[in-house]
Amino acid sequence: LDFMKAQMPVADAGKRIAGMPRAEKLAWLGEKAIGQMGCFGCHVIPGFETAKKPGVELTGTNATGTKDITKFDFGFRRDLLRGHAPLPNDRIGWIRAKLEDPRTFDGGRIVPFADRLRMPKYELTDREISDITTWLLSLRREAVNPQWVRALSHEEHVVDRGKRALEQANCAGCHKIGLWPSTVTIADAEEAIGDLWQMRLVSARTILSDGRRIDGVPGEADLEKLAKRGVELLVPKGAWLTPSKLTLLYENGITSVLVYGRGEGGIEALVNLTEADKKAPPFLVGEGDRVNADWLFRFLKQPTEIRPWLAADQQFGVRMPVFGFDDAKTRLIVEHFALVAGAPYPFSHEERVPLAKLPEVVARGKQVFEANQCGKCHLVRGLVVSTDTPAPRFAIAGARIRRDFFERWMRDPQRYMPGTGMTQYSEEQVKPEDVTPLWEFIKSLAEPE
Repeated sequence: LDFMKAQMPVADAGKRIAGMPRAEKLAWLGEKAIGQMGCFGCHVIPGFETAKKPGVELTGTNATGTKDITKFDFGFRRDLLRGHAPLPNDRIGWIRAKLEDPRTFDGGRIVPFADRLRMPKYELTDREISDITTWLLSLRREAVNPQWVRALSHEEHVVDRGKRALEQANCAGCHKIGLWPSTVTIADAEEAIGDLWQMRLVSARTILSDGRRIDGVPGEADLEKLAKRGVELLVPKGAWLTPSKLTLLYENGITSVLVYGRGEGGIEALVNLTEADKKAPPFLVGEGDRVNADWLFRFLKQPTEIRPWLAADQQFGVRMPVFGFDDAKTRLIVEHFALVAGAPYPFSHEERVPLAKLPEVVARGKQVFEANQCGKCHLVRGLVVSTDTPAPRFAIAGARIRRDFFERWMRDPQRYMPGTGMTQYSEEQVKPEDVTPLWEFIKSLAEPE
């Protein structure tokens, strides 16, 4: 099933497997296993004469001796690093470790079967390892003239380095974060569309009704021009692919979509949690738009309680690890989140209520708060912590949440976090003029750090 579902929806794969005779099934599985493990690399096997070898290229532009050190996957082998991040001299240690135990870098990580390391262990002597290491270091690519190399902007450089920092920390092992894009296929079957929805995927491109994919979201003027030509916006870049959006794409003849988030957040399945438990690691797609940069910096340095029902449950508590990032790397990650989400960094302006009017505004906010029963789900200072409390505590909301995101989130929470239990509040429930009072009241619930 693992092999077949990579080529078609899970539902179709299950049906095809069920209809295959045992002999055909074993022959097909054997062929796929040989291709996956690369047995034809050493053995002459009919039918695999032109098959692509599973190993990476060791020469040319990917030459081992000059390959960018950040492209070496150290996994959790922190013992091979001389500093917090890989340095050029760490290349030797990585190569030696790879020759001693080729699959050591998968240790401690949640890796799908198809992505696991496959190089066999050759039981090389120390002298042989040294000789091979020396030879691999001699493989170098010719330097490219700097004037032919595209210079990354500051923003592009931060996004790229931030992705690699998050990948190195294996953040996607727990969180749905949207690091690298992949392609999925949409089938007509409702079950297949449901399977894609359960994967919680985000569109990596804006998709138009004429089939075009563009990098970016058209503005109102562009949308008007497209409408005059009969072209509609189906899915904007960064939108969650809900069942309705998946169905809309299929009805418009679009069956292949570039997405973020596939294969991420695997820890949820590992610990056998369900959405109903409300204990799974949170989605981090759009985190830079959601939270203040200074709060995220402090949280990464020293994680604190956000969801009180986890802290009250001794089985879980605060599960976010302390990675020991230095200030520079922490700032890199925070800026990465902001740039990917299109949020201002490092500062954003928030209109302040005059001090003389603040008590009156906060009092009005309290009335709105109580009228909409916000304290029914969110922990408010003075109430007893319960494992049934299904929403973050308000004591840190003012410092944590960005003001401009607060109103957008309140009006349409499913847009930003599909499946959330957060209630959607219309302008009749919370009038536009009451948003600021409500926000000021929530900020007044802050507790001293």
